[in-house]
Amino acid sequence: MVLMDQSKTSQPNKNIALIGIVFFVFAVSLIMGLLFAQKSGSNLEKTAEEAQEGTTQLMIKPQVSTLKPGESTQVSVDLTGTPSQAIDVIITFDATLVKVSDIVNGTIFPDILRNEVKESELVVSAAVDPNNPSNLKAGTVFTFTVTALEAGSATLEFNKDITITANNGVNTLGSAEPVALTIR
Repeated sequence: MVLMDQSKTSQPNKNIALIGIVFFVFAVSLIMGLLFAQKSGSNLEKTAEEAQEGTTQLMIKPQVSTLKPGESTQVSVDLTGTPSQAIDVIITFDATLVKVSDIVNGTIFPDILRNEVKESELVVSAAVDPNNPSNLKAGTVFTFTVTALEAGSATLEFNKDITITANNGVNTLGSAEPVALTIR
């Protein structure tokens, strides 16, 4: 009799469930944003105008910018400007120079819906509480730990093609600047 290892089949199911939850919360935030915008009347035009201008900024802020191999630093991802109802952040890095770990929710969203560290990519998704879509804040989205592996210049950079900050169904992302860590 051959016994199947259930851990191999449960991981894909877990990933599918997490992706489903992220899309569901994003869809709910879009719907709630549209409903909220309709209630605010003329503010809808102003909000859409502001959103098109890209008035949300994302910043990567390490506690220290110079590390020795084996040393770690805490890094925060901060949101300023126009607050967002939902966010998908993708940060790329050189996995031969640094290791990324320990993702912790910040002060803006009640929970992180998805956090994943792939080979050379950090992915985080979060959204406001669908029951309170107007509770928008600026501040720290999340923090994580970076550990230096080898000497060099390691750049932590937002993938601007797929990183979004959404408000009322519109991507409000304006700037998302990279940061370099020096490893000596």
